[in-house]
Amino acid sequence: MKATHDGTCQVCGSFQKLPGNVLSKHGYTKEWGFFNGVCWGAGHKPFEVSKDLIEQAIARATENLEETRKESAELKAGKLAEGNKAFAHVYHESMSRRTRSGYSWDLVTVLAEDKTSTSDPDFKWTKYYYETENARRQRMEAHEIHNGYYGEHSEPHSLDTVRVSMNVKYAESVLDKRASQLVDYINWQRERIKDWKPTALKARAD
Repeated sequence: MKATHDGTCQVCGSFQKLPGNVLSKHGYTKEWGFFNGVCWGAGHKPFEVSKDLIEQAIARATENLEETRKESAELKAGKLAEGNKAFAHVYHESMSRRTRSGYSWDLVTVLAEDKTSTSDPDFKWTKYYYETENARRQRMEAHEIHNGYYGEHSEPHSLDTVRVSMNVKYAESVLDKRASQLVDYINWQRERIKDWKPTALKARAD
């Protein structure tokens, strides 16, 4: 069915066509940072004529916020996954022109190796690192975790303190940012419905 008007999504706020007077299928806006996939506001009435989805959106975001804050607090308190795993910001090189190279936060296995200086046998230290597979070069590559990565958990060094520090960095870089975006989203939705009233839809020119 051809759309004659456009309207605003109740869930993500994007402007979409209205075939059959409901929002067309669309992806989430990147404005809030935590959405992906197909927006569940698709197939529903636009914000101009209804606000029936917004309380659900606020409830979902609030639940997500509580879970995100809980996970961040647990990681900062030292909760560790089994198998010597921790979060690391890993670079992935694309194997195809259709995809881009880039970083993602992955759960990796952290390893330790005792080292001794070749010039001074009394100088010993432990090397902490994790390995990732380089698909392009078809080999495993080691990524050393430098001392500067340890932060406030640097003394004394151990496999667990290194892992905790890695997880804290993930919590601060990802989870806390996500929580802040969720707070902004909840406040935005509450502001939208505070003085809501129906408004006219925008007619399409084509």
